[in-house]
Amino acid sequence: MPNRVRIHHNETEEILATDQVIWATGFKPLSELHKLAQETTPYVFLIGDALQVRGFKEAVLEGEMLGNIITGLLN
Repeated sequence: MPNRVRIHHNETEEILATDQVIWATGFKPLSELHKLAQETTPYVFLIGDALQVRGFKEAVLEGEMLGNIITGLLN
């Protein structure tokens, strides 16, 4: 699905149009990527261990909260 992102939440699915989605994984945050994205993209969110090293539950909660924010911005 080019130019779209599929969101699953509370047993529902929604497909939204998008220009870019950056999915970053690893052991060290790429602060350069975050700064560059802030300069070129209207909405940039830093979550999970890239923001602050914590537990799995906090990262999942932040991901869910961000999903709700993004859905609200696009509606």
